[in-house]
Amino acid sequence: MLSGEELAELAVLEAFRQYGEDPWLFVTECCRTKDEADGGRIKNMPDKEYLRYVTRVWREESLLAVPKSRRMLMTWLFLCLHLWAALTRKNAAIFIQSKKQEDSEFLLGEDRLMFIYRQLPQEFPWPALEKSMAGKSGKGYAYLRFLTGRMWRRWGRGRISSVSIRRRTCI
Repeated sequence: MLSGEELAELAVLEAFRQYGEDPWLFVTECCRTKDEADGGRIKNMPDKEYLRYVTRVWREESLLAVPKSRRMLMTWLFLCLHLWAALTRKNAAIFIQSKKQEDSEFLLGEDRLMFIYRQLPQEFPWPALEKSMAGKSGKGYAYLRFLTGRMWRRWGRGRISSVSIRRRTCI
């Protein structure tokens, strides 16, 4: 017979397992974003049908291009999804590309990706950040690596014209 403490620990481990298998569950239950339209308030990712659909397609397709428009949460969604991949998949190398190198660094910085990472529920054993390298702009990071060996790099448009990596997303 398990004690109450053991049952609670088992429940946490089961939830953690489920988050590792289901990116949408991870995005909606673990990820928090800043709502710029609401004064920067911190909120959970909303459970919107179009976000659920994009998540499903992202998981199924090896290449995905999504036209981006403001207030659709696409940048936040893809940062959450790629964080899920970095935390749960072996040998993940994730490249973030934006119009300028400084913008890519910002997306990896404390106001976007690292904000999401630092807001993850603390009761779960997320991999720790092993190394970060500040970007030249001072707005974010050029490189991030977790203890699991999974890494992120930033790229500015023009640095590479195409990337032939198994999966990824253009937003």
